[in-house]
Amino acid sequence: MPAAIVVDLERYRLFLFEVEDGRFVRTRDFYVSIGKGGGDKRYEGDEKTPVGVYVVNEYLPGSRLPDMYGHGASPINYPNGWDRSLGRTGSGIWIHGTESANYSRPPLSSLGCVTLANEDFRSLEGRVEVGKTPVIVSRGITWV
Repeated sequence: MPAAIVVDLERYRLFLFEVEDGRFVRTRDFYVSIGKGGGDKRYEGDEKTPVGVYVVNEYLPGSRLPDMYGHGASPINYPNGWDRSLGRTGSGIWIHGTESANYSRPPLSSLGCVTLANEDFRSLEGRVEVGKTPVIVSRGITWV
């Protein structure tokens, strides 16, 4: 089942959309933590979460990662071609879980990643396809 992820930086929410009866339907939403510097990443080290359209380009199980990534991580392709054309730099922007000692993190507490509770990250497994699932990160969403 194809899926898409939409992150609303203003509301600290990640929305999962899946295809049902031939159309995209919002099926889940989760609280997330974002970069300490907020959104609109411009350069390496600014601790901001990028705004744009990306794709999940890998899945890393938590067993292969330090505890800070929790149950696992799904890196995205930041910076993409558009970001590079605008002079944006940086790397290592992931959607990932939370340290085992914590349920979740405060809203502005990552180095630019999108961080979910481990339980929430687990619920994305099987719904997110490496190389196919788009990740749309927006400053805010207006629902109509």
